[in-house]
Amino acid sequence: MQARILARQYKELPASEQKKWEKKAEQDKMRYQEEMKHYIPAEDPTGGKSKKKKKVRATLRLMRVEWASGNVLTLFSRRILMLLSAQ
Repeated sequence: MQARILARQYKELPASEQKKWEKKAEQDKMRYQEEMKHYIPAEDPTGGKSKKKKKVRATLRLMRVEWASGNVLTLFSRRILMLLSAQ
């Protein structure tokens, strides 16, 4: 909603005022590109994907198999017991 309001206000600005903001945006874009040339991402101490994401993906895979076989309630009860025992 705020973006719509700002877009409308920007369109209502005179051309000279719009140019001023476009120039600032271009300068900021150049600054960002220069910073990214020297950016080195930090190493991930977990070694990649989190265990939680892997568990979620595995659960979704099981759900698809169980859903196809019509055994959904068994899957959910099994998964809940597995999660409770893990904690």
